[in-house]
Amino acid sequence: MARHGDRLVAYLVPRPGAEPDPGGVLAHAMATLPVHLVPSEFVVVETLPLTPRGKLDRAALPAPGAPAEVTRAPVTERESALCALFAELLGLPEVGAEDDFFRLGGDSVAAIRLVSRARERGLGLTPREVFVARTPAALAALARVATRAVADSPTGRFPITPIMHWWREHGGPLDTFTQSLVVPVPQGCDEERIRTALRTLTARHAALRMRLLRHSEEDWELEVPVPEEAAEVPFIRTWADADGPTGHTGPPGPTTTDPTGPARREAGHEAAREARRGAEREARRGAEREAAREPRHEAAREARPDPLRGAMLAATWTAPGRLLLTAHHLAVDAVSWRVLGPELAALLNGPAEAATPAARGTSFARWSRLLTAEAQRPERVAAEFPLWERMAAGEPLLSPGRPRGRRTRAVLTRTLPPGLTEQAVTHLPAAFRCGPDEVLLTALAIAVTRWRGGTGVLVEVEGHGREPFTDDVDISGTIGWFTTQYPVSLDATGTPADALKRVKETLRSIPGAGLGHGLLRHLNRDTAAKLSTLPAPDLRFNYLGRFEGELVGMPGTPMAYAVELDTVVLTGADGARLTASWSHAAELIGSQDVADLAGLWEAALTELAAHAGEGGATSSDFPLVELTQSQIEALEADLDGGW
Repeated sequence: MARHGDRLVAYLVPRPGAEPDPGGVLAHAMATLPVHLVPSEFVVVETLPLTPRGKLDRAALPAPGAPAEVTRAPVTERESALCALFAELLGLPEVGAEDDFFRLGGDSVAAIRLVSRARERGLGLTPREVFVARTPAALAALARVATRAVADSPTGRFPITPIMHWWREHGGPLDTFTQSLVVPVPQGCDEERIRTALRTLTARHAALRMRLLRHSEEDWELEVPVPEEAAEVPFIRTWADADGPTGHTGPPGPTTTDPTGPARREAGHEAAREARRGAEREARRGAEREAAREPRHEAAREARPDPLRGAMLAATWTAPGRLLLTAHHLAVDAVSWRVLGPELAALLNGPAEAATPAARGTSFARWSRLLTAEAQRPERVAAEFPLWERMAAGEPLLSPGRPRGRRTRAVLTRTLPPGLTEQAVTHLPAAFRCGPDEVLLTALAIAVTRWRGGTGVLVEVEGHGREPFTDDVDISGTIGWFTTQYPVSLDATGTPADALKRVKETLRSIPGAGLGHGLLRHLNRDTAAKLSTLPAPDLRFNYLGRFEGELVGMPGTPMAYAVELDTVVLTGADGARLTASWSHAAELIGSQDVADLAGLWEAALTELAAHAGEGGATSSDFPLVELTQSQIEALEADLDGGW
């Protein structure tokens, strides 16, 4: 093999009388070599050129042809199926067999959807394999025969999940713990069509008709009735047209034409401010109140979820072309909105009598029961309890002597320019074979060490939590609150590139993307008692991925940390922009300190972007062999000169 620019080329010499088989060689390479070393193209030669001493004459090797606009075409049925899935999920006309999923715009949530869609085609993969293999060719070589998800009933009573236990312990207000999404209403859609669509959603997704049972302060349970016994979705209309007063059910006016652009985002902000002014006035203080400068309308009304009554979803028709969909956070997370938003849009735009199939995959009820059982498994306890004890020994953001008690939330919001956004969430992850979250976390660790000294920081990392630990589940399209939180001790020493490699390896070494911490901390009495006494992080990080539309507010979230960094990539007319929301407890850290920390984080991202051209593999990219980082770098140096 030899490197030509950024292309790794393999030269094939067929046996006498044999036909060259690049596809077969590629399949063999994928089965035996780390993905980082699999050639991107092949050149067939009759013989390899040799020097007078009998060694390979690299200079005499023929140069490959000019690279195509897309990589090579698929050569197997599996590759063809995965290329088609890549194109469908990422909205592209064509995808080559060697195209990188994340360089094309994929993220962790899209990877979950890819795994689910591949399962439907009989290909068994995991989200982590998507992160490691990344291309249709590599994934085709890794794929197994998929195991079908076990059919189950979504109804009945079941225990709350670890993240719900965390929220219960921190005592957030139940009635305002909601998330909202603005959905465009098409022209000609009337109130009955909207109500029918909402009933369809609750019939299709069991979590939207869950009821919270609070037997005591510490004993909570969830219950799902059959669709026929579900509570009606709260719905009101707050606008009036020329034909009548508020509440008239005539056809609405023009809809928003660009649901992902600035017009929709601005509409979402205004609708949220009107519909939820009471909750925001109570929860958003300090800097967040200063940021919301538009006056609130005291006459505004809203439809609100009621989890104690079994109404997890509510809708307010705020304007002719806008519907504010509000759900209680016990029933949804960011991945859930990516399912609900398109489904509701399709129902509003589709036939009046929409079909009501049950959601495919594993129910939230079964998932919760599986978590409870898994938390008691001795192998899980033995493998992970020592890990979480070690992680708790990391360096806190603030000194341990800082006062605790009541915390007032203030928020600083910063938006990165499109160029730096693409470097952070596309180019750097592709170069270092990692996820955008690992890039953003590395920058955070660097920023903290420059802000307060030290070598690293202890961070509570929030993840999507949809990490199956058994083959017979499929939760990619299940509605519910799956979020995980787990502590990670990050080391930011060395160059920014060194720090990124180290952070990547730390996160990859954590089994199940941190799912086990919540199990042992909240669902196993023995381990919970011990883990609850360990130092907890006072810094939290969350990356929501790329989001079309906008989640609006979540005022019922308790301020459990000194600083919380929530990041999301939103697409607008001027390109993709990463928005960073820095929430901080005003009693513990001042607004200028947070502004300084945010500036250092952005500077660290800029420095990391300067290393995008070098990239580099790490040991987790070589699952079949054990290599140290120095051995990998020596191998890369040899590879740059050709093999």
